[in-house]
Amino acid sequence: KKQKLSELPGPPQGARRHGTGLAVLMFDLDCFKSINDIYGHQAGDEVLRVTASRVLRIVRKADTVARLGGDEFVVLLAELTDPQAAERIAAKIVDALTVPIPLAGRAVSVTVSVGVCLAATEELDADVLLRNADAALYHAKASGRNRFQFFTQQMASSKEEASQPNAPGEI
Repeated sequence: KKQKLSELPGPPQGARRHGTGLAVLMFDLDCFKSINDIYGHQAGDEVLRVTASRVLRIVRKADTVARLGGDEFVVLLAELTDPQAAERIAAKIVDALTVPIPLAGRAVSVTVSVGVCLAATEELDADVLLRNADAALYHAKASGRNRFQFFTQQMASSKEEASQPNAPGEI
């Protein structure tokens, strides 16, 4: 079941209450479908369990890790006072998930792409934060995968332009 950021416990409300920032990290496993296709869905489920376990070891207790569906996860970094902490966590997630996972007697390597959206207290619109983190994730994948990418306003405007129909006579 997909969850909205506003339905997740704690962080957005806590950030408002404490006057701190928040970071939303959205990530998915690159080429996850091939793991299911080659090793089966049971192996794919194991990869998802290992992914969640590794990410939970990286984040603080105050943070939230949730699986949105399929191979898509979101991490909410609560009470963020140092924006560089989001960069460190994103880098740790990328590094932790490149460690091979034992599956069916083999060590299988997976990679992950991460989109990061930082928000100040006054910018805590849950749907916008998720949409922006998703746009950054898309850019991370388009830039070669196995990396993280911070959201920029340029990504929002380029996404809006891509969704606008062409004017008559334009290609």
